[in-house]
Amino acid sequence: MKRRSISSLPVSFLLFGIFAIILVLYTSFVTLPFLQGPSISVNPVITTENGSLVISGTALRVSTLTINDQDTPLSEQGQFLIERSFPSGYTVVVLRAQDRFGRSREETVTFITKEKIQNHASEKEDSENGPSNKETSQ
Repeated sequence: MKRRSISSLPVSFLLFGIFAIILVLYTSFVTLPFLQGPSISVNPVITTENGSLVISGTALRVSTLTINDQDTPLSEQGQFLIERSFPSGYTVVVLRAQDRFGRSREETVTFITKEKIQNHASEKEDSENGPSNKETSQ
């Protein structure tokens, strides 16, 4: 039977303690995003030249993303981008993300859309020039 020296015993306890602390910290670092659940980050809404709106952002730790109850594709980095036309006035867009564990997060984007000024100017020109063969929608 070997006898252990007293000086080597505390060093092995010290090494074991350091290893245990590193293991706990690493495990916490790796599991923290899973504990946080899905996250949604939405960029400011952009209006394009043709009057449609672009809603974009990033969804992390997400298995599905819906915008106004319509599935939205995500890139591998979790980025999304949709371009849609909305009626003029106050608009609410609901983004809902769900992760693989069934947890969900919801973000609401609100904005006010206005009619394009160019449309009003062209309608005034048409009314000044007299009736035309164009059909107007009301």
